[in-house]
Amino acid sequence: STRANERRVRAEQAHAEAVAEAEAADLRLRTAANDPIVPVPEEVPIIGLPRLTGEDLATWFASSPYRPRVATPIEDYADWFIEEGMTEGIRGDIAFAQAVLETGGFTNTDSVEGHNFSGIGHYDNLARGWTFPSPRLGVRAQIQLLKSYAVRTPDYANELVDRRLRGPAGCCETWGDLTTVWATDPTYGPKVMLIYTSIVEHALARRARGEGFEDPTAEPTP
Repeated sequence: STRANERRVRAEQAHAEAVAEAEAADLRLRTAANDPIVPVPEEVPIIGLPRLTGEDLATWFASSPYRPRVATPIEDYADWFIEEGMTEGIRGDIAFAQAVLETGGFTNTDSVEGHNFSGIGHYDNLARGWTFPSPRLGVRAQIQLLKSYAVRTPDYANELVDRRLRGPAGCCETWGDLTTVWATDPTYGPKVMLIYTSIVEHALARRARGEGFEDPTAEPTP
């Protein structure tokens, strides 16, 4: 029908715009990675497709000094961030960097035991934030809350992990906008993007060696 065609065209346009935004962000990150004088780009949108794969995230983490205190392999976390992010249209690759910042590389016992990887409900005067039933649902909760910050009237692909997961709707379009909003730290956004830029640098080095060319948005092969 005409209405169905219009919806399809709008969906295709939205997808094309998301791809263009992600490619522009990737270009800025490449520039930042190669030129330390260029500021880390905080204007990268929260909404969008991933530019990195779960393998990119996991191999970077394996090369880092972090020694995670989680029973589940980091490779699973990396895949969950990509998958849950794509489900809701959120940059799961950057959300992974946010989780690394919030948990000290998945070493904070309170965070990992409560499956809360982004400081949700963890105010400055509280020792512990919310808890979630499983590691994957903790990742999903983070992605859903990010969507509630980035979109004024969000629709969710999955049921909310917790009904309280509703941020100040539409307050933050970019990762830089989260500074002093998601957390009180006045350098919060830059810290997230510094970690993400480090992951990008590692991924670019792998690609230069002919590794890691998997498309994170591609359909899995049967």
